[in-house]
This record gives sequence, C-alpha cells and structure tokens, in this order.
Amino acid sequence: MKIAIYGGKFDPPHMAHQYTIFALFSKFKVDAVHIVPSFSNHPFNLPTSDFRHRIAMCEMMMQPFTNKGLSSDRVLLSKIEEEMAKPVYAVDLVKEFKKLYSARPETKFAIAIGSDNWERRDEWKNFDLLEKEADVIVFGRGSVLNKFVPLPGVSSSRIRKMVKNGMEIDHLVPNGIAEYIKANKLYLEK
Repeated sequence: MKIAIYGGKFDPPHMAHQYTIFALFSKFKVDAVHIVPSFSNHPFNLPTSDFRHRIAMCEMMMQPFTNKGLSSDRVLLSKIEEEMAKPVYAVDLVKEFKKLYSARPETKFAIAIGSDNWERRDEWKNFDLLEKEADVIVFGRGSVLNKFVPLPGVSSSRIRKMVKNGMEIDHLVPNGIAEYIKANKLYLEK
C-alpha cells in the first residue's frame, strides 16, 4: 500500500490542487491521499485563514473524488495537525502518519509538495530525513515545468488578490468555493 500525504495551506484550494490529487492516483499509483491543511503557526510564518474555513473548502475540493467512483477511504481529509505540537514540520507529519499505519508496516509513504517549497527545502527541518521517510513528489508551475510534474498556472495567492480586487474566481476554484469565500467575506482585507 502507498499513501500520499498532501499538505499545504489550501487558502483557498484551487483547480491545481484537484489536479494534484488526480495525478497522485493516475501517475504515481498511490492507494490513498490524505489532504492535510496546515493548522497554524506555519513554519515559514505565512499568514493563513481560519482553519475551519480551510477545512470546509477542502471538503468541497474533495467532492469529485469522494462522489465519483473513488471510495471515501481513498481521499481523506486529515485534521492531524490540529493535535500535533506546533509548529508542524513535514518530517514530523510523516512520522505521525507512520504511527497511524503501524499495523501495516509494509505501507510506503509519499509526500506531495509544490516546486516553491522544493526551492526552499534547505529551510525545512531535516529535509534529508524527510526524503528517507517518504518519496518526495514535486509539482511545479511556470518556469519549472520541465523539472517537475506540471500544474496549471494558478495559485492561492493569486486567487486571494483577485478576491480582494473584486474579480471573479469561479474558473480557478472547485465548485462551491467561490460562493463560500463570498458568503464568509474571506480575503477582503486590504
């Protein structure tokens, strides 16, 4: 069995996040994907929206996978970071998942990261150990497409700026997320 851990801010989740899930199943043949929104105290001190909003939007992002042919035990939303000591580092997250799957010692792990994080890997806690604990799968966009698994050119930071500027984002986010952002007045601060 191979489990992919897909962590991130997901602030908000967008179409490239959905594509990543699809690619983890189709290209990397994982058996399950755990979506893990960061809880708080991001190691790179990046501000994030409230955890409950990001959880709700991740649930919307997952709907095509849990409603259309994949059983709900194949795409899972994990709130594991909520219970872990802060800040949560990727290497510690993988070790925590290994504990959860300790009854299945044959389980292999992969962690999906963006090329922006790959470029900052020297700032990560024990990245060399992380690479021993799990296969690191890097997804990229823009000028790094030739190095990594390509993604559509969309980013959460771009979407947040678009919302702040009153622009439509429906074409960039999974169903229901644009309406959720509007109803909860997210990303409007100047």
